Amino acid sequence: MRSLRHVRISIEERIEGLGFEVAFAEYDFDAPPDLSISEACLRNVERCDILVLIVDGNYGTPVNGSWLVRSEFMYAKRQHKAIYVMVDYDAWRDYNRAVKHPDADPEHHYEIHPEVVRFLRDIANSGDHFIHSFRTEKDLFDILKKQFSVHYAKLMRTRSEALLFRTSHLLEQMHNLYRQAIYVQALLFAEEVLRIDKDNSEALITRAVCKIRLYGLDDLKSIREGIEDCNRVIANDPHDYRARYNRANFKLLSPEYDVSQVEEDLKELYQEFPEYEFYFKEDKEFNRMMRLRKSWSRSTDGTK
Repeated sequence: MRSLRHVRISIEERIEGLGFEVAFAEYDFDAPPDLSISEACLRNVERCDILVLIVDGNYGTPVNGSWLVRSEFMYAKRQHKAIYVMVDYDAWRDYNRAVKHPDADPEHHYEIHPEVVRFLRDIANSGDHFIHSFRTEKDLFDILKKQFSVHYAKLMRTRSEALLFRTSHLLEQMHNLYRQAIYVQALLFAEEVLRIDKDNSEALITRAVCKIRLYGLDDLKSIREGIEDCNRVIANDPHDYRARYNRANFKLLSPEYDVSQVEEDLKELYQEFPEYEFYFKEDKEFNRMMRLRKSWSRSTDGTK
């Protein structure tokens, strides 16, 4: 039966070409020198995301009475790693013969060790993992490339779902704190959400408003940053009323914007979204700010 060492070396190079880091069981031992061979191999399994077993009919030398391949497989299974069992075509052929004719003498009929037969049979009977056979290095690489693609897509979905759940939880905490006027903590939660989702509209607006509440209505830096955050939300969703409303308020607070500019912005907004005119005209706080700015503007003009 052919040796698969050259196949493993070739596949290692190809997999690294896909951008993966490969720990080769035969010699990549990132472990203290006082560890045994079996402990070092299991340490490699522990630090990997995917375990690829390339199996031929050879059993090899047992370590501490156990076949290392089986030990690695069981260890990875307990840790819920992705496992791909790749079997050389000749060994797979002999395995199927051994399964069909269990009473035949393996030493005379096929070149696969009985322990390898038991190992593959245990995997097949468990139904937890597919066993893939291959003839050439290209066959092996094509199978692995496809399996890695599926694994990566699944991993991304899992991580995306986890991030979505965490974001939802953080937003809920943020809103609760904001409603209780605990602005420092609400701001921290908004920043945490934005580390996960930099364009989250709820977090951007909450961050902008919290800064004004904390640092005061005359903090020009917070006002500028608030306008920028609202602009980011509006760029993604022109219909977002909270962003429109808060941007208008921030501009009223800023000496860098004349009240006529705010009125011009509102005029354009009403033309695009007529329903917003009612909301703004009914907002007493906003209209109070408009009157104050107009009054301040007139008094300033008078002093000139």
